[in-house]
Amino acid sequence: MTKQIITLIVILIVLAGSLIYLWLSRPEEGSDFGEEYIVGSIYDISTGRILVAEGIREAEYTGQVDDFQGNAAWFWTTETPIFGIDGAEQDFNSLQVGQTVSVWVDSPVLLSYPAQATASKIKILAEADLSTESQNCYVGGCGGELCTADPEAISDCEYLLGMECLAEASCQLVEGECAWVLNLESAECFVNLEREHGAALRETRIGYLFEEANRIIFAD
Repeated sequence: MTKQIITLIVILIVLAGSLIYLWLSRPEEGSDFGEEYIVGSIYDISTGRILVAEGIREAEYTGQVDDFQGNAAWFWTTETPIFGIDGAEQDFNSLQVGQTVSVWVDSPVLLSYPAQATASKIKILAEADLSTESQNCYVGGCGGELCTADPEAISDCEYLLGMECLAEASCQLVEGECAWVLNLESAECFVNLEREHGAALRETRIGYLFEEANRIIFAD
């Protein structure tokens, strides 16, 4: 047997061993791989991303960063695999405010607070408690501008500047009442509209949201 043949056999054996190792060490679908970045609850969901935090200081989340206790982060979820409690793969629409989740990250994390990162995997650990009052707030009205406990609430069918900003906000129970909770994106939307069209926007029936947006953006 020539040296070339022996060398080729050795290389093939090494390659075969490497392939077998990689196959045996691959993560199974829905199983954990590595250490998760955070285990916490979902407090907000907007287009293509979720806000997860380890906990809050008070009984209810009011939409303020100071509410959070421990680690908190916004996670982009584009093409992120999401697994349910049973391990089956789910889509983004299966995520709900109030769920307990584990989130993995394998890319750089922007160290703001909350932090910002792209999730490499999300695992739902516990479903939201649908029996609690926090689940009984609904987006209503002709333009989707109402946050109310009445699932059949109606309003005048008139377009008001600022309605489009609510696409990034969330309708939640705040201190016992259903209310819009503005995140940074929705607040910036309201502030930019007021800069362009003037303070008269505060005189409409959603004018209070412009005041709240300015408080968020320009708070000391």
